[in-house]
Amino acid sequence: MVDLGANETLTVDSTTVTGRYVFGVIAERSGINAAAGDAVIEVVKRGGFDIIRPRHPENPLR
Repeated sequence: MVDLGANETLTVDSTTVTGRYVFGVIAERSGINAAAGDAVIEVVKRGGFDIIRPRHPENPLR
């Protein structure tokens, strides 16, 4: 789940969302990409745990 501020948006599966967004149940070894500007946030399930992995093109470790 993510709570976005009044002027914040997130793009999930090509749909722009605002306010509160619930990702729901994610199957093992599956994931959802959510974009915010140039950054992509991967929400995945690995080993039974939900993991959030931020990805940004300006990060030198990318």
